[in-house]
Amino acid sequence: MKRLQEAAFDADDSNDSQWDGVEPLTAEQAEQWRRTHWQPSPWKVVQWQAIVSIALGLVIWGVSRDSAAIISWLYGTLAIWLPACMFAKVVVSKPELGVLVMFEMLKLLLNVVLLLMAPLLLDKVAWAYLLGAVVITVNMYWIAPIVMARYRRV
Repeated sequence: MKRLQEAAFDADDSNDSQWDGVEPLTAEQAEQWRRTHWQPSPWKVVQWQAIVSIALGLVIWGVSRDSAAIISWLYGTLAIWLPACMFAKVVVSKPELGVLVMFEMLKLLLNVVLLLMAPLLLDKVAWAYLLGAVVITVNMYWIAPIVMARYRRV
């Protein structure tokens, strides 16, 4: 245990000296860095969620022609997408970390509440389609930035 503490102490000492010769960026250098290191917009991710979910919903409707399936799919999409829109609005306002964490927890709570309300709001729930929509819509959080980075449509 003592060796581990000594190693941690030595690592802390080395971190201070590694930043000694670092110069801050100029305004031009910072602008150039921003152009080459893009950040995906939360609104673009939300847009991808909607586009992919609606497209897959149309495929499901075309194949199954089951109204419960398509309604469940759209409800599952909305249960994730609507709170994501709220959260995207908060993120673009660049709040403090505490506010961001609070709204992330609110978003997750709204997701759960909307999913729990599905049997009350829908006449017949096709759970496979509803949960499939949830999985696809949630996975767009990481798939959309990868696709946008590949094609640079940010």
